[in-house]
Amino acid sequence: MDAPILIDLAQRPGVTIQVITDTTHCGLSGAFYLAETKSGHRVAYLETAADGTTTEESEVVLDLELRFSTLMTVALRARESLTFLERMLDEWTD
Repeated sequence: MDAPILIDLAQRPGVTIQVITDTTHCGLSGAFYLAETKSGHRVAYLETAADGTTTEESEVVLDLELRFSTLMTVALRARESLTFLERMLDEWTD
């Protein structure tokens, strides 16, 4: 996904994009997704280069929720992230 698409998405209602500028963080071990049903049932999807897996194990889900929370604290805020993306686009297209 390139910067113009991210900039467009970041300006849409209900969409939040936060950029992490640190080169090391707890999200580098692989992509993951968290979901919660209306009844409060929590599920995690973990993605690897070759495969993906879904788990309901509470320890795994709790660990990933903590990782997500940590990532949000080190990421730029939404407006700062948009400004960062716009600045990068300007630099890349010069």
